[in-house]
Amino acid sequence: MAAWADVTASVPDHRPRTPHWYLAVLGVEPACQGRGLGAALLSAIGDLVARDPAPLALECDRPESLSFYQAHGFEIRAEERVLGLPVWGLGRGVESPARPEASAPPRLR
Repeated sequence: MAAWADVTASVPDHRPRTPHWYLAVLGVEPACQGRGLGAALLSAIGDLVARDPAPLALECDRPESLSFYQAHGFEIRAEERVLGLPVWGLGRGVESPARPEASAPPRLR
């Protein structure tokens, strides 16, 4: 977690400029993964968002997490290497940014 705090502080802001929800951390103990707990947590967060609708943004640094979030409707909005780690900025309910190259996600600086 300490390393992730450093990464988060170093990630350039790609989040929506309009009011939005931000998911800072979602984790399940490795021994408990694969039981639907992460999906249940994300569903509960979705219930909160539904009460006060706005886009939901987050970052992740593991390919497994990226796949998990994409399976739950999140789209890649940005990707970069930060402090040597791959980091993806993701969003759900976030309008896609206008970009010249539609096939490539925007790069964080």
